[in-house]
Amino acid sequence: MARDEELRAQEEIRSRLLRLRGQDLSDAAVEEEAAFLKASGAAAIPVLLDLFAGEDETLWAVATQSLKAWDEPRPVEGLLALLHNPRIHDLAKALILSILERYGLDVDDPDVLGLASTSRTTGWSWMRRAGTGGGAGEPGSTWHGAGCRRGPRPMMARDLRSEEA
Repeated sequence: MARDEELRAQEEIRSRLLRLRGQDLSDAAVEEEAAFLKASGAAAIPVLLDLFAGEDETLWAVATQSLKAWDEPRPVEGLLALLHNPRIHDLAKALILSILERYGLDVDDPDVLGLASTSRTTGWSWMRRAGTGGGAGEPGSTWHGAGCRRGPRPMMARDLRSEEA
């Protein structure tokens, strides 16, 4: 019975969040949604993690603010799994790194994160800045596996932060 209630709560949360898709929310509206999600408890965690697999920046903002304010238990393992998923957008990964940093993880330590450049676009901007190409078929554009970029070095959190500046 408890599992049915949890699934029902997750579906209600998902429905509420999907109505926000594509909206330009104020900071206050994002904080209001974050407070609602935090009050929803553990049932909200899988829904919040699923939002990072989408493409909607509004939903990423709500998920980020919610998870930054999250109490124990924190979904560290789920967030780390998203970082390793090559289908997760780079901006979503940068937001995930900010959440993990808030939780106290050293996001600049590759041993902590086990991170390499595996997403759809990671590696492109720093390679273009370095003047080594970047587009498919251009010099410096080496692809292997399932869309993974092979470059001179793995992408680090500090690289993502330098792109934001």
